[in-house]
Amino acid sequence: MWWAIAIIGAVCFAILLLYAWIGNERRKAVGQELILERIANEYLTRRQGGETIDQIADVLYKHYGISKPVEFWFGYYNPLPFGNLNLAGVTKQLPEDARRLGEISYSLLCNRGIYPTPREGQGPRDSACEYDAMTKICSVCSSQMVVLEALGKKVDPALRAMMKEWSALDVEIAKANAQWEKMLQKASSEPERPEMQDEIKGTHQSDGLFGTRWLMTMDEALKVIPEPEERTHNALRHFGKYHGRRATFSYYFENGLLTEISLCLNKSSEKEFKQMHAQLSADFGTLPEAISSKHWLLFSKGEVGGIKIEHSFDENEHVGLTEMITFRKTP
Repeated sequence: MWWAIAIIGAVCFAILLLYAWIGNERRKAVGQELILERIANEYLTRRQGGETIDQIADVLYKHYGISKPVEFWFGYYNPLPFGNLNLAGVTKQLPEDARRLGEISYSLLCNRGIYPTPREGQGPRDSACEYDAMTKICSVCSSQMVVLEALGKKVDPALRAMMKEWSALDVEIAKANAQWEKMLQKASSEPERPEMQDEIKGTHQSDGLFGTRWLMTMDEALKVIPEPEERTHNALRHFGKYHGRRATFSYYFENGLLTEISLCLNKSSEKEFKQMHAQLSADFGTLPEAISSKHWLLFSKGEVGGIKIEHSFDENEHVGLTEMITFRKTP
């Protein structure tokens, strides 16, 4: 008898907890919607009235009782689409207003507990939340702008053009991430590509890496780079092996010219990182010893052989312990 009552009581308590959780999530969703609508309304009204984005930020922070934005894990606002390290550079293309509105939205939503508070060791997660806030405020601003125009209210052509550019880039980034996910799935089922370090032989490092030349055009690079899995307007990517380890090779072009090459090595370990760091020093010249910091488990940055090299090691919530090696031509 008593055990039956205890079971019924436990079930009722669990149901109450479930309803409380559902209610809390609904309140969060409504709160998020109201905050984003307020941000979008203040932005569209005040920006067209000639106010700066700094003035708009001050108004919104004062309204919600916030003295300053949250402290970002990198020391500055660094939205990272979907927490994907390979998409770290794409948000540089976004308009300045987009980045500032994302920063404002993230700070307010963090303050209201809708996003988790940033903390050390959770950088990729926090940066993904920062980008999520930016995407949400883009959608709300676009919707409100459509409503304004439908009501016959005039919208500044420059503001409309900025929102159009922002929305288009948001779609492009989502497509790039979808392509990246497909690449990862494809990579897990395909045979490994050949080693890439062999192509360094006979090439001066100042001329380029893996058969490329710094400042070559994308068309020229396509004659060298083996069957890229992904191609965007400013990047090429393919899978291969670097010193016996499977890696994703990314080639970045600024103003149409090759200026940066990065390698992403997933499923790494501290031992493999240190071995690779010794190998990089042997290949290019002695690099500074890697140290831990608030942003990375291990990190080293140096300039050798006419190339800036960054070597980092950190935890990525999607793929685990990850190494990144970035080569960039010195000016």
